[in-house]
Amino acid sequence: MINSRIKEVLLKKGISQGELADRWKVSRQYINAILSGNGSIGIKLINKLVDAFPDLNLNWLLTGKGDMFFDSQNTMKEPETEYSNSNLLKSKEEVIQIQHDYIEQLKNTLKKLEKEIIKLNNKLNNHV
Repeated sequence: MINSRIKEVLLKKGISQGELADRWKVSRQYINAILSGNGSIGIKLINKLVDAFPDLNLNWLLTGKGDMFFDSQNTMKEPETEYSNSNLLKSKEEVIQIQHDYIEQLKNTLKKLEKEIIKLNNKLNNHV
């Protein structure tokens, strides 16, 4: 699970849970909950972890597959996997675009419904 892999990263990098909480600006209890498997970690915190450790293999972090860290020669040659850092960012952009499109659809539906309400109110007023 991702929580145990985060523990491994902290051990390898020599960082305590308290230091991680300070870096992420979250409570130590939150970090303890994540690492003990009682809390969930979101994409923002995963991105913070990857930002803090650029040599961290995101594919390994998410799936446990591959090496924990890229060696210095491979850091720029990250394999393009479903969970590679660059593909995760592409996916994030796609999600944002999908959400934007959905918001636009909702706005259009809202406009149509507002027009329908006006029509119904007019009919109601004409019959009263």
